[in-house]
Amino acid sequence: FRSCPLERVSSDAVTTILHKMMEEKMEKKCRGEYERSFLSEFHEWIGKVIGWLSKVFLQDKNAVSLTPESSSTLKQWCCHVQRFFYRIYASMRIEELFSIIRDFPDSKPAIEDLKYCQIGR
Repeated sequence: FRSCPLERVSSDAVTTILHKMMEEKMEKKCRGEYERSFLSEFHEWIGKVIGWLSKVFLQDKNAVSLTPESSSTLKQWCCHVQRFFYRIYASMRIEELFSIIRDFPDSKPAIEDLKYCQIGR
């Protein structure tokens, strides 16, 4: 990616947009919902986002032709997006901890998600 001029000039804007989109999606889908896990759904969404980023920044080259540098940068983007997700998801769940405890045992999926975000990644 780094050798791609588009990535160099747009990475800050893309990062800002991704963070905002993720926060909004999380707020809309997860806030106040404790009875089911959202991790797999967000992992799938993150995978789609990374796939889109690779197509845009690599100008639709297939994965076989990735250079070690572009492959490394793609992994860095993936790690960054996942770390950001875990951080904001955990923060949201910590804010809701009183309600999650109050709703236990129905809220066990939210507790498991929080545990995974804090120690399982």
